[in-house]
Amino acid sequence: MKPKHNRIFCIGCHHNKMLFATQAKADNFIKFNSEAIAAHSSKVPSRSYYCSFCCGWHVTSIDDDNIAKQRDERDAKVWEAIKTKLKKQEDVSQTQIATFSDTLAHFRLLFEKYYQISFDFDGPHTLTVDNVRNDLAPVIRQMLKEVRPLRDRCFRHFKGNEYRLYHKAKDSETQSRMVVYQALYGKKGFWVRPEKMFFERIIRDGKEFPRFAEIYKADS
Repeated sequence: MKPKHNRIFCIGCHHNKMLFATQAKADNFIKFNSEAIAAHSSKVPSRSYYCSFCCGWHVTSIDDDNIAKQRDERDAKVWEAIKTKLKKQEDVSQTQIATFSDTLAHFRLLFEKYYQISFDFDGPHTLTVDNVRNDLAPVIRQMLKEVRPLRDRCFRHFKGNEYRLYHKAKDSETQSRMVVYQALYGKKGFWVRPEKMFFERIIRDGKEFPRFAEIYKADS
């Protein structure tokens, strides 16, 4: 007789309770189900009450006003304790953000070593809904407009020669990821190199840079 689809665990009373969105729905449940519940249970719901923990309405068989008042006072104390704990956690989080701000700046420098373009946004380290809508989504839309087919991507080797990325492949023996690229000079031959090696950064004469730096048609 008790519906199961709207039963949740209430942290206020520490057991499963039915949850209703409005007082009217809770009262209607009592009105139309009390007799059927009384047929197999001594605890028949007689009134509804709002639960601040579950943000909705429960029904109860407690008619005693003193008991109900005691329970409400208990719930209020528990709720205050929860809010106090959440406030402490928020204070700790803000302290951690301030503590790690320099660390995040450090990772930005590492990011810029491998990527040519970076974007800044105002807000916490984890993107908020507004950040996604106002900052991230426009960037993604712009990036999608600039996405080029694989064979339109050109690279300049650190020794100066230029190549067109032609295809990606796998080594038949080791299953290693490979790239097939075409020279943009001479007989325009094709070459194969491990993908990791193609895109890796190397150090020469104390300077670090990509083995193949991506260029645009206007640069080639």
